[in-house]
Amino acid sequence: MKKMLINAIHPEEIRVAVVEDNLLKNFYMQSSTKEQVRGNIYKGRIEKVEPSLEAVFVSYGRDKNGLLSKQDMNPSFIQDIKNEKGWEQQLKKGMMIPVQVTREEKSSKGSQLTMNLSIPGRYM
Repeated sequence: MKKMLINAIHPEEIRVAVVEDNLLKNFYMQSSTKEQVRGNIYKGRIEKVEPSLEAVFVSYGRDKNGLLSKQDMNPSFIQDIKNEKGWEQQLKKGMMIPVQVTREEKSSKGSQLTMNLSIPGRYM
């Protein structure tokens, strides 16, 4: 059985725990004292291309570089691409790309990024 436990006693911090069969599966904490960047869109610069991971590391103005995997890349947003075939091999350090944060930084890992930008809104 899956349960969601919410602790919102203090207005500056909200905690949510997802428990399944009496085991903690996920824990989320949102604090008004810490800036939330999930969902934000940035102009990023490719810092390192990792062909073995099929990903690139992107600097987007935070302390740690974010990870952008091949599945989350969108070649239509990359300006310096000559043709659609083999566009992954054309990625170079220093290229500017738009990115959106899909997962916040955790301990030693940077944020997870995507180029499939999403702007939620009713009247957009």
